[in-house]
Parts: sequence; structure tokens; C-alpha cells
Amino acid sequence: MHTETSAKYMTTWSRLARCTASALLAWAASVQAAPLREAEFWTFEQALALAEKGQTAPLQAALKESSDPAMAALAKARLAAGRLDHAAVLQELSTFQQSQDNPPTLRAQALVVEMDSAFAHADYAQAAQAAGEWLALPTGTDRIHAAAGVAQTASIANALKMVPRQSIITRNPKKVWTSREVAGLPQAPIVINSIPVKAVLDTGANLSVITQLQATRIGLRMLDASGSVGSASQQAVQVRLGIADRLEIGGVVFQNVAFLVMDDDQLKLPVNGGYQLAAIIGFPVFMELKRFTFGADDSFTVEAPMRASPPGPSNLVAGGNDLFVSTSINGIPLALHLDTGAAQTSLTARFAQLYPEAVKSLKSQTVHVAGAGGAKEQKSLILERANVTLEGKTIRLKPIDVEAPSEPADEKPFGAIGQDVLAKVGGYTIDLNAMKLTAHGRR
Repeated sequence: MHTETSAKYMTTWSRLARCTASALLAWAASVQAAPLREAEFWTFEQALALAEKGQTAPLQAALKESSDPAMAALAKARLAAGRLDHAAVLQELSTFQQSQDNPPTLRAQALVVEMDSAFAHADYAQAAQAAGEWLALPTGTDRIHAAAGVAQTASIANALKMVPRQSIITRNPKKVWTSREVAGLPQAPIVINSIPVKAVLDTGANLSVITQLQATRIGLRMLDASGSVGSASQQAVQVRLGIADRLEIGGVVFQNVAFLVMDDDQLKLPVNGGYQLAAIIGFPVFMELKRFTFGADDSFTVEAPMRASPPGPSNLVAGGNDLFVSTSINGIPLALHLDTGAAQTSLTARFAQLYPEAVKSLKSQTVHVAGAGGAKEQKSLILERANVTLEGKTIRLKPIDVEAPSEPADEKPFGAIGQDVLAKVGGYTIDLNAMKLTAHGRR
């Protein structure tokens, strides 16, 4: 359900606020960012798109400068969505909608914010409605998000809106032990409909996923609906939808957990002749757990909510069902997709486009990129040494792949942080109430 399109870098809408050169310089100074390739300012539209991928500073700068109540409300709604504060999102969008002359581009952005936030909170009826309204906009609208991606979200949301929402039945947290499969991803023992299954714990998965074989074995309740989702190959993969009546993980028992059901081959990793995954636990389950720890001893523990926020500023931002964490790579501050289901940290073409000085002398080669849903050959630049800093702890990696820029990549995140970093910070706790990842110390 990722939207992969190229957005226009400039817009003709006169009402779009600009982050002026002074605001951009202030932001750059605050984060010590390298010079950007683009012009002297961000459009308001661009700042919204950046915030959706975890980079909120440009939008915060635009909000300070905006005198337009509608645009200020839209900016506040996107920032609230990043905090997973759905009530605040709806309040700000209500203010935005009071303006009668919002241009179609901003109306489209408001619907995307509503759709993202509703989907993240499992309000699939509202997500489906927002997606439907977006798809009904005039075809000439200068849309940042691709119709294909919104249509994918709409198809999933329309199917799930007819099902009772996922909820927790009992909560008696306990520590469980994960194992590392051949690609180095953490797998935990879970129980679905009283049948044990091993599942990859994947904060980067928008929904939980299971193979057709396992869905049949455990008696998943299949819905009379199908859809398509994005994949590692960036091609749409056909899926079915199923519901687990009961799922237990780490002492917490859920009911009505939605799964994407894929052909077995779609969850076979092309390593060591092929490694078959059975299931993946994705974002909606973590969203309900709220606070959980991946231990340095390969344990997984559901934690009790904290009475007070953990010390230090928040460092997580949500974009729909994607989580982004504040990091830096070789001194460049970045919000990277927090992906416990990725073996390696990587950077996308968007990074290469916005930070050309960082990649201009890198060698290129063709690499094989694989994951749930497929694989592809990709031209990549090779960053031989990367110092990745997370929570004040620096991990030295070599090398990492940077997707070579070939077309506008405005809708991509800057990259993903994977197990090659996460497994080396001595364990970490993710708190979705405080929107904070806390690392426990180098291992």
C-alpha cells in the first residue's frame, strides 16, 4: 500500500506557502543538513510530502510562517498523524474543511492525511471513505499520491470495514525468545487459532502476512475479497484477506487480526537456495501493543505503558502504517523507515537526489533486491563506509546500497534502517504512546 509516484517539484497554486530561504537555512542549521539539490525553498506541498516520510522540520517551518488558517490546519493534521494522534487529526481537518476555496491539490492532501491516520488506527470505514473521495477528484488534479496506491488502500479498507476491529482480549505480558532465520530476521513463537506458528516480527510491514499453506493449516477465516499490494519488486502482488479469530504473542491475546494471504512463493526468500517464511507480524499488531522491547539477548517483551514519557525528545514519526526513526548517516540527519524485517540498512534514490554531493563519486553496480512479494534487479551506488547514528550510538557499516536515481523519487522514504544496525544497539524499546525508540546500549 505504498504510493510510488513522481510529484512535481513546483506548483502553480498561488496559495501554497513556501518555506523561504531563511526558514530553510534555519532548518538546515538546526539539523546540520548537507545542502540540498533543489531550489532555495520548499513548497508547502513538498513539506507535507516530506512529513509523511518522517522529515517534519520543513513542515514545522512552513507552519510558523503560514498566515492561512486552512493550510495551518492541514499542516497540524499531518503533524498529528505523525504522532498517531487521530483525534487531533480529525479536529484539524474539520478546521481545514471550513474553508470553501481550498485548491484541489490541498483537498487531495487532506484526504490522504485522513486516509493514512484512519488506516493506522484500524478505522477502515473512514479510510475507505477518504480513499473513495480522493479517487473521485477531478482527473486533472495535480496529485502527489498515485491513484494506484490509493486504490490499493481502498480495496483493503473496503474489505476490512465489514469485519469487527482487531482488539486485545487479555494482556498478561511475558518474555518470549526469538530466533534468527537465515536472513537474520527475528522470528517469534506465536499462536493462531490455538496452532503454534513462527512469525517474523516486522515493524516495516503495513499489515500482517501469512502464506496460503499456513492460512489453510490454521483455519484462517477467509474474506470474500482480494486486492493487490506493493512488494519488494515494486510490482503489485495479488493477495487475499483472512482473519485470525485468535492470536497470541508475548502473553497478549488478540481477536480479529487481519492478514494478507500470499502464495507461498511470495514469502520465499532467495537465500541459501530459498528460505520459506510462514508468517509476518506487521504494524497493526504493534500499534495495539503500544510498548515493546527487542532485547539484546534476542528476547521480545510486551511492556506495560509508562506513566511518564521516557526522557529525551521523541524520535519516531508515523506515515500511515509506516514508522520512521531519526538517524544520521555520515553526519546527514535522516528519517529512515524503521524496519525490523529488513536485514540491511539501505538508502533510496530520494536520498541520492537530495544529497548529490554524498553520492557523486560512488561506484555503481547491479544488485538483487528481494523481500516479501518478489525480487528485482536494481542499479545501486555503493557507499563503502557508512556511520549510522541511532540514539547517540554509532554503528559502522560497510558497504550499504544507495538506489541510483533514475526518475523523480519524491514519494519514496529516504531509506530503511535494518537489522545490521538494530541488532547492534544493545536492545531497544519502542513506545508508540511517546513516539520514542530508546536504545539500551551497545552490545
